[in-house]
Amino acid sequence: MLRLVLRKIVNNKWLVLCLLIGSVLAVAVVSSIPIYSSGMLQRMLVKDFETTQEETNIHPATYEFVSSWSNLNVLEDRINLFEYYDSKIKDDMSKNIPMSILTDFTLLETSNFLSVDIRGWDLYLEEVAKEMMFPTTRLNRINIYGMTNLENNVKVISGRMYEKEPIESINSITGKTEFMYEVIVSSEVMKRNNYVLNGEYAIIEAKNDVEYLDKFKIVGVVEMQEDKSSYYTFDSYGLYMDADVFYSDFIKTEEYSLDTTNWYYAYNYYELSLTETKDILTQYDENGTWIVNNHGYMKHRMSFAPILQDYMDRASRLSGLLILLVIPVILMISFYVSMIAQLIMEQEKNEIAMLESRGASRKQIFKIYFYESLLIGAISFVAGIISAIFLCRLLGASNGFMEFVNRAQMDINLSWEAILYGFICALFFIIMMVFPAIKASKFTIVQYKQGKDIISKKPFWQKLYLDIILLAVALWALNNYNTFKDSIGLSGDGQIDYLIFFAVTFFILGLSLVIMRIYPLLINLLFKSTKRFMSPPMYAAFTYVGRGGSMKQFIMIFLILALGVGIFNANSARTINENLVDIVKHQYATDVSITLSNWIVDENGELVQEEGSEVIAKDLLKFEKIKSSELIDTATKVAKYKTLIKKYSTYGGATLSSTLIGITPEDYGRVVWTRDDLLTVHINFYLNLMASYPDGVIISSFTANELGVNPGDFLSIEVPDIDNIIEAPILAIVDNWPGYNPYTGYDFATNRTVTNDDVSFGFVVMHYDLLLSNAGDIDYMIWMKKSDGVLDSEINSFLSENEITISSGEYADFEVSEQKKDPMVLGMNGMLTLDFIVTMIICGAGFIIFWILSIRQRVLQFGIFRAMGLSKKELIHIIFWEQLLISAVAIVLGIVIGGISSDVFVPLFELISAQSGRLIGFKVFSFREDYYRIYIIVAAMLIIGISTIGRFITHIKMDQAVKLGED
Repeated sequence: MLRLVLRKIVNNKWLVLCLLIGSVLAVAVVSSIPIYSSGMLQRMLVKDFETTQEETNIHPATYEFVSSWSNLNVLEDRINLFEYYDSKIKDDMSKNIPMSILTDFTLLETSNFLSVDIRGWDLYLEEVAKEMMFPTTRLNRINIYGMTNLENNVKVISGRMYEKEPIESINSITGKTEFMYEVIVSSEVMKRNNYVLNGEYAIIEAKNDVEYLDKFKIVGVVEMQEDKSSYYTFDSYGLYMDADVFYSDFIKTEEYSLDTTNWYYAYNYYELSLTETKDILTQYDENGTWIVNNHGYMKHRMSFAPILQDYMDRASRLSGLLILLVIPVILMISFYVSMIAQLIMEQEKNEIAMLESRGASRKQIFKIYFYESLLIGAISFVAGIISAIFLCRLLGASNGFMEFVNRAQMDINLSWEAILYGFICALFFIIMMVFPAIKASKFTIVQYKQGKDIISKKPFWQKLYLDIILLAVALWALNNYNTFKDSIGLSGDGQIDYLIFFAVTFFILGLSLVIMRIYPLLINLLFKSTKRFMSPPMYAAFTYVGRGGSMKQFIMIFLILALGVGIFNANSARTINENLVDIVKHQYATDVSITLSNWIVDENGELVQEEGSEVIAKDLLKFEKIKSSELIDTATKVAKYKTLIKKYSTYGGATLSSTLIGITPEDYGRVVWTRDDLLTVHINFYLNLMASYPDGVIISSFTANELGVNPGDFLSIEVPDIDNIIEAPILAIVDNWPGYNPYTGYDFATNRTVTNDDVSFGFVVMHYDLLLSNAGDIDYMIWMKKSDGVLDSEINSFLSENEITISSGEYADFEVSEQKKDPMVLGMNGMLTLDFIVTMIICGAGFIIFWILSIRQRVLQFGIFRAMGLSKKELIHIIFWEQLLISAVAIVLGIVIGGISSDVFVPLFELISAQSGRLIGFKVFSFREDYYRIYIIVAAMLIIGISTIGRFITHIKMDQAVKLGED
């Protein structure tokens, strides 16, 4: 049986190879989803940890346990519970986290004590004896700490490290044995308590005590090592000593009471894997349960637990999104595999019929094709999993749609989830390959010969009206979304309606099937009306196409689906990226925005703020220097203030909190970014209006509605920061403005800037000179438009070289780059890029293999044409017209339907965009270069197809046709 299967594969090696290519690509695409999403989130998880550590200088992967013993008054109970907790944490809880421990410590703290300089002890005793109300002896509040691993994490800046063992001595007055412990402190403690290095201090329990508990000698002042500063912080009131001595001599005695204990662990987050996040969170919950069940004297906090929970949610959403994005491609590949499988069956029906006529049972025939499919499926599974790893490495370098950068290699780990995805996909395609064999195994030799005379049958999808059903489902889903999008689309947890993305494929496929239902009718109508004018090749081509046939319709549907899906993927990716860029550019409104700093370092090294007319002059020089730089195309001053506005001459009327924007129209128009569809007319119209009437203002439609004003009405504008009221007429009312966020404004009640998704805020745009004339000196930002090709780093270098200090800066290009690093965006770009490439490969392979096999099946027909007197040139003309009527029409329809589906369904990606279209309207984009890529691929397909077919036809010999006719 195996030999027979292998022989069949060799005989149909090109068809099997095409079948194998489709199956491998399908398995690779599906298996890459969990691998790619995991690798992408792993990269972003580590990046987030790094960013957090850079911004806060606090290690972000820590686990702390804090226990308070203040309610345990019995020493034995306190010691026993401490040792019980200590053992559980060190041997179990801290080690169950699947990351190596970078550093750890245990910090034991006593309750608060008073300290007295031992040199003033006698004076202190006299004051206590006299019961002085205002003693002159200074008493300092202090805590005593014992901290493990302290010696390895601090550096001595003055003095030395302590000796662990205490110094024993005999008190000359009481005759008692007493101990003096060496301690170290921070410089902050030295300053606050007026301690001196090598000073000795007595610890007393309460004011007016006449005996001290112990003596301490400060032998060193230390600070944290720079590379360990993110792990530790020094308490500002603490004396630090050896932890073992502290525990044995202090905690186990009645004189001192253990107040709190802190167990601290810092982990190497580079070793953290997203596959382990669930186990970590489970362990965290189990630790909490154990604490509650064991007296509950402890609290624990895992600093990275919220991050892990967030990333688990994001991983789930990303995987779901990537599955949605590959649905059209998987369906298209399914179409491809089904087409190739049917072509194989068409070629082998004669052989199947011969086997059955010679005694082979249907079960035996089915087994042959089942084993063949199983072998192809197994090879596809293994090759697909391997290919998925390479695909993920390629996608890891994507920075946009069909854009790749030299980025650090993404961690790729083959998970059981990826293997399961690949297995399910391979199993699905095995079933698809076996299904045509079930039908073909039923043919007898007589049925086969009879079937050859049947020109065409009505396809099953026409009988079932599958085209109408698919279109109806797609349009219902679209209408359902438009009607109830707030409830079925993007819910609070970011889940997306899956039916919407199935609807895209249903729409493309349904529309193509509808066209295929009426296309033969149109061809026949055209043929009947023009056949008298047709040449023989043209006549033959129209006759062939007009007779229909499932395989001719199959290739047309396949091409329409492939090209439609490819265009939809391209436009989807472009829309996501461009809307993301537009949102950022709208928020920043220009390339670079900076605020000059007037803080300088004076002669004493202190940071002071400059004031007066000299500062204004200096700032003007800085502005002119920036504006004249070759790096800057143009620059302008923009002022922003919080303001209260109301309708002029309205006493007790509504007052509205708004944002006041002061601009110079001419320069502002050169530097600002805006999208054409954000305003009813171009922004230059409003800028020209303000330039002509500099005393007027432009306000938001929200402001106009709230105050009940119209163009021509006057507003009273109060600017608290400059203590002045400006009266100005309204020039125009607009819905939007560059840099304006309707959900962010100033709340005068709380005196802070607030963001509220349910509350809108207004704005008023004023001429900069009008604001300046009413306020005198005002604060402003400098907006800059960079020259072509200039980087943000070059701008910063220019500012530094010219000693232009800034207090704040915003860089639109940098923010765009950061937004593109979001795993959801990277995932969509990578997967849509992969979808586009796979779609084009499958489209080209399917087209070429179909036409080659189709022509091979028509050798007899072309031989008869040659025998009737048609030349080889005329045969090629027949092929040309057939390609025109089938392939070219399908290609044009695929491009048109792809564009229509993009216009209809791409707006659904608004659900998963960063701002969900709230700041600016969601706009569908398409790039010419994407269509050019498709045109080049299509042209290459047609050239290769026609040239291959033409070469095949020119080599047809008459004796081959005669032999086929005899058969």
